[in-house]
Amino acid sequence: EGLTLNHDGGYTYKGLYYRLDEAAGTASVTGVFNKYYYDMPSPAIGDGVIAVSEIFVPEMVSYKGKTYIVTSLADGCFKDYLYLTKVILPSTIKAIGNECFIGTGVESLSLPEELESIGNRCFQESALSSIDIPATVKYIGDRCFDDAAYLKKIVLRSKDLDYLGVGCFNAYNLES
Repeated sequence: EGLTLNHDGGYTYKGLYYRLDEAAGTASVTGVFNKYYYDMPSPAIGDGVIAVSEIFVPEMVSYKGKTYIVTSLADGCFKDYLYLTKVILPSTIKAIGNECFIGTGVESLSLPEELESIGNRCFQESALSSIDIPATVKYIGDRCFDDAAYLKKIVLRSKDLDYLGVGCFNAYNLES
């Protein structure tokens, strides 16, 4: 069981879209196959429509006998999925793209210990209440947590950031 090639040149597996880098042997999650359907438990939002509420990102995917390590979430991959409340990330994720979780209902998220970068506006207007940023993170993009009205606590373990974005922590209710 593995990835399916789509007509647009992308790949799908268990409800997620992927982009492959054959030379590096890596994969990036680029989106959800259908914003309103996923093969995990999800709340109904009326008229038989099921909203995406939980996503599990695997460590590896395969295509034609070759295995690819999932190392990133592409720009906007979960953007505006309001009913998305839970995402489980593998330890292999090194980068989270711009606007990845903007406008989602994700309340908490465990960031992988080997994560290196978090993109611009990544968690803007999200439902996060707290987040623990690992020491391995070197880059936090502009307005990363801007307008995150529910965000009360950020633990920043990194002591050696290369870039801390403009307006990164503009969250209304931030306590610590």
